[in-house]
Amino acid sequence: MASLEVNVDKLMQGIREEVRRKRGQHGMNVSKVNPAAEVRFTIDTMAIDEALRNAETVHSVGLSLPPMTRQSGIRRKVAMLIARLFLRVAQIITRDQRVFNHSSLTALRALHNSLKVLDEGLAAARGEEATRVQGLEQRLAAVRDEVGTRVQALEYRLAATRDETGIRVQALEQRLAEVQQGAASRVQALEQGLAAARSCPYTFDGATRPSHVPLRGDETPQQPGAIISYAQNREDVLLHRVFPDRKTGFYIDVGAHDPEDCSVTKHFYDKGWHGINIEPLSEMFRRLCAARGCDINLNCGLSNREGILTLYESSRELGLSTFSSTQMETHRKAGFEFVERQCPVTTLANVCERYVRGEIDFISIDVEAHEREVIEGGDWKRWRPRVIVIEATKPYTNILVHDRWESLLLVEDYLFATFDGINRYYVRAEDRQLLPALSIPVNVLDRYIPYEYLRQIEEMKARIAAYESNASHKR
Repeated sequence: MASLEVNVDKLMQGIREEVRRKRGQHGMNVSKVNPAAEVRFTIDTMAIDEALRNAETVHSVGLSLPPMTRQSGIRRKVAMLIARLFLRVAQIITRDQRVFNHSSLTALRALHNSLKVLDEGLAAARGEEATRVQGLEQRLAAVRDEVGTRVQALEYRLAATRDETGIRVQALEQRLAEVQQGAASRVQALEQGLAAARSCPYTFDGATRPSHVPLRGDETPQQPGAIISYAQNREDVLLHRVFPDRKTGFYIDVGAHDPEDCSVTKHFYDKGWHGINIEPLSEMFRRLCAARGCDINLNCGLSNREGILTLYESSRELGLSTFSSTQMETHRKAGFEFVERQCPVTTLANVCERYVRGEIDFISIDVEAHEREVIEGGDWKRWRPRVIVIEATKPYTNILVHDRWESLLLVEDYLFATFDGINRYYVRAEDRQLLPALSIPVNVLDRYIPYEYLRQIEEMKARIAAYESNASHKR
């Protein structure tokens, strides 16, 4: 019994000291709390282990005691006192249980071990994550270095390109200045030539001048009478001599080709005339439709019968296109290429039957070796143009070919008037008074200005305006 009391006293003394120490640590921990610090739940593993050891000691001492039911007297009282003491000690150690439960401590130890394992796993995961982050940072640094190198190379290349571009722009500006200076000189020379032409009696007539050629304030016509000639061999000048005062009239242009370039009828259309343009080439027909809204434009050919003929269309020089295979072979040997296509044809008589409602002032026929067939398709007794202009030479030669078809006109009572080097002119017998007007070749007294000169001036002015506009934008 004495030995038991001694053990209990020592045990109680150790428990009191442990409780004081724990309370002191608890107070110290509370006093050291930093309100600004992050609140974290920490596990005091040493405290848990020591509490478990003390609980196990109490438990083992309790197990060594004999059951209270077997005691009596003093031993029973002592046993009960020790049992209460152990209960109090267990309450102090566990702090949250009124009844000591050794199995709960065992579960707490298992939970503690699990928490330690989780803590170790978390630490390992943090170490692995730190390794991955370090690897990513190294890779990012390498990418930054590579990007920096590429950016530096691109900056060098950009600087070189800018230098090269600056040199090219400077060269282009110098060239532009030279072209402007040369163009200005040419325009000045052309304007001087035009002014000299206008200073003579052969000046523009405002009534016959086409609207697309603008007049400046200082370019008011001096005297009426001059005309603009569009035809390649000045056929329109000779016809104007026959019809000088006619503001309206009617024409038929067989093989009309371009509505402006080398056109026999452009001058008369600008005066107010209208007529029929017959053109089998699709491209030229579209131009005629766009420029000749007051004319009748037909996309077909003329022959001595209605039907379909093979059209040999020149790919390089449209003016050489023909219905004649013989003529085509001649041009092909000279180096020209042709494309064959089927083209509808009708007769001159059918065209007149359908579209002509009055007198025909003149007809121009330029069909590249197909003239006889066109003449054969006409009804020259019913529809009699006052003047006939017909190409009478082989293309690009001075060889006359009018003997193939002239008799067809002479028998219809047409009179030969003149030959201008390319075309032959005929007048119907009832208008023989027109013969003297056609008998004299075109000359300076006809007061005409070739359209080629005006077109060059217009082109030069347009180019100078474009150059000046580009130069002003660059400045």
